[in-house]
Amino acid sequence: MPCIVQTSNANICTYDLTAVHGRIFGSMQRLIAVECHGQISTDSPLGNLAGIGDNTAGADADFGAMDKSFSVAMPPVSDAELLSASLALPEGASLTSGYQWRQDGEGAVTGVSCTVLLDGYDYDYGAEYASQPLPAPDGTLPTDTYQVNGLTLLVYDDGAVGWYDTSAGIQWYCVAWDGGAPLVTAFTLMDAQYYTVPTAPEGADVLGYDLFDLDGATVTEVAFTLDGVTWHYRMAPTSDVSETTPDISGFTGGSLTAEGKLRWCPTVLRWDAGGAGCIIWRDLAPGLAYSLTADTGASEDALSDMAALVFKPAQEES
Repeated sequence: MPCIVQTSNANICTYDLTAVHGRIFGSMQRLIAVECHGQISTDSPLGNLAGIGDNTAGADADFGAMDKSFSVAMPPVSDAELLSASLALPEGASLTSGYQWRQDGEGAVTGVSCTVLLDGYDYDYGAEYASQPLPAPDGTLPTDTYQVNGLTLLVYDDGAVGWYDTSAGIQWYCVAWDGGAPLVTAFTLMDAQYYTVPTAPEGADVLGYDLFDLDGATVTEVAFTLDGVTWHYRMAPTSDVSETTPDISGFTGGSLTAEGKLRWCPTVLRWDAGGAGCIIWRDLAPGLAYSLTADTGASEDALSDMAALVFKPAQEES
């Protein structure tokens, strides 16, 4: 997961990116090589994005009003590169605009936004320095808020999706221009930033994402189809360190059972021959429980092979 280390106590923080995980650091190298000029159209969903200005210093009310800051064509390079580096792009996405930075009255960079094309749809993708979760770019308050593996995920009525990282002091936005799938795209962007979220394997058709509460924990699920089989891949935080692997699958069948290992994680498998089945496992170090369920064609090999394909550990094997 990203390790962005705060090195300043000022209202607009700076960050030491030498500690950032390889994937997001690689994204920084790619992003700062892009010519940083141009403006986002004021007709776009983020065209009037407000910066947080002086409000970053401990506002009392959640989702308080944000101070207006102004956009610039080219802010100070050091500030601009650091924040734009956090806008990591997934494979297959392309920039369709330059970056638009925002500064407060003292010239400090407060936010950056750009437009990206992914799966045939345009999305505005932005980042803001913040000390607490923020409203949507148009001022809309979130209708649903979830805690997802260290992030605060915010879903807004206008279709915008935001995610806030307290340790980084940054909130990101994904806003669709016209159509598209903002929640699916938001998870794709989070994965590109190397946050731990469930994602479908390459070549699969994503049916959608779901978030729901299970025994006090937020379960995040991606549903996808591949080779005629529908899969549901779930992830949830867990503090359970007992010998029993937590089961978040919701699967109640399974006349056949087996145990195995996925990298360093013990697995438990249940399935009906040729029918539905599931595999569950737990990664103790980050405290995450996983499940993967197939609606048909389940076998020990099929379940184990797909689990190995979708599992992206929150930490590497020591």
